[in-house]
Order: sequence, then structure tokens, then C-alpha cells
Amino acid sequence: MRKNSIPYDRNRPHDPHNFMHNKLIIADEVVVTGSFNFSNHAMGNAENVLLMQDEGIASKYEDYVRQLMTRYKARTPT
Repeated sequence: MRKNSIPYDRNRPHDPHNFMHNKLIIADEVVVTGSFNFSNHAMGNAENVLLMQDEGIASKYEDYVRQLMTRYKARTPT
């Protein structure tokens, strides 16, 4: 089955898009990110993970996630 995704076009940033692929966890001033899908299936794959234990970096990631939530909240169907 094909996904009906509209990818983001950097040359047309105001055009609609519905495709995002962020993989991260922010907890206790730690950021975990990388190619790893947080699922049981990913446990058997060759994945990369980056663990950053830094309050400043965690804060910037938190700001980024909050901006995404604010930006896309109004566009999410209920």
C-alpha cells in the first residue's frame, strides 16, 4: 500500500506537506536520536543511535519539538 505523503520542499517552504520522520526521545536532559525506530522490530536491525547528555542540547531539542507541536496542531484533523 502506498503512503499518500506530500514531502516538504525546501524551495517552497509554505506549500503544504504532511511528511515528517523524526526519531528522538528527550528525557532528563538526555537526547536519544538516530536511525533507530523505537520498536521491537528495530532491535534486530543494524541501526545507529546518538545519545547526548547535555542540558543545553536537550533544551534546544525540546524547543524544536514544541515548535513542531505548535505549528502542526492547528492542521491536525480531530
